[in-house]
Amino acid sequence: MTQLRHHPSLLFNCEHSNVETFYCKDCDFETKLSLLFKRHIQHHIKESEQTRSRENNTTQSYICQKCNFETHFSLKWFQHTTTECVNSQRVSTWHECDQCDRKYKHRPSLREHKILKHLNQNQILWHYCTQCPYKSPHKRHLKTHTYLRHTDEGKIYWYECKKCPYKSKRNDNLKKHVNARHLDEKDVKWYECSQCQYRTKQKYNLIRHVNAQHLDEQDVKWYECDKCPFRTKHKVCVSQHMNARHLDEQEIKWYECQKCPYKSKRNDNLNKHINARHLDKEDIKWYECKMCPYKNKDRSTLVRHVNAYHMDGKNAKWYECQDCVVKFKYKSSLNRHVKRGVCFKPNMK
Repeated sequence: MTQLRHHPSLLFNCEHSNVETFYCKDCDFETKLSLLFKRHIQHHIKESEQTRSRENNTTQSYICQKCNFETHFSLKWFQHTTTECVNSQRVSTWHECDQCDRKYKHRPSLREHKILKHLNQNQILWHYCTQCPYKSPHKRHLKTHTYLRHTDEGKIYWYECKKCPYKSKRNDNLKKHVNARHLDEKDVKWYECSQCQYRTKQKYNLIRHVNAQHLDEQDVKWYECDKCPFRTKHKVCVSQHMNARHLDEQEIKWYECQKCPYKSKRNDNLNKHINARHLDKEDIKWYECKMCPYKNKDRSTLVRHVNAYHMDGKNAKWYECQDCVVKFKYKSSLNRHVKRGVCFKPNMK
């Protein structure tokens, strides 16, 4: 009875679907079971190895019949034909939002988008954290938040880097760290801006860069604080702003150094502190300028150096005063200018 109750036919009107058949390119073998096909491929691998040894290591090319992919390794060819190529063709129907231009590969992603962007706040069923002001329309996000923010240190499973003291509560953060810090230049997958020389190892950073630097004002997606006029082009900056400006002292999540009394409201500041104060010289990751001997422990400081000293006027990032004609290459210089309250108005004749 239990098996009948959970049978897909009662839920989805189960029908027979056409399962893809796997064909071997080296013989007439075919099957609908990927495991059997993989075993079959193993036999060809052994045969090809014997053939290569007899023919003085002559390599064979494996070519995908659906695209131009080519490799000398049969397992890579098998992986491509059974997953990568299939998945790229499978995304032929996008799930489009009927209220804006966004579209998604998966229906649940579209549903989340509609809840967050097109529902009134009073229509959303919020899941609240019992230990801080965090809330989310998705229960799984609340579970993730509770684990990352409010779980005792001893109960957390840490993902540790094998090449430095870095560790993280999330595996994806560890992968980003390894890609950013420990991969050789030739192995890094760079995401390059099509409108300037900017490039980054993280796709998300490229999206942030384009949104901040190359979109027209009316096309920029702004993230606004609901308690003050603050707004930003970066979603993470809203969270940092809320934590720094609008939380009570007892509600603030402090990031504390394990080796000294230093603490910060931002995790990236704590990482900068550890890198600057507590790492051995051989463990320090230096960011070096490619145009002069300058180097720094902080990547953002290196970016400011390049912007100030090695960028020409049209490619430099300028911080402009909204009340006068002055502009600066450093945001801190703009802030000092604004605090002084002395603006330089053009002479009007």
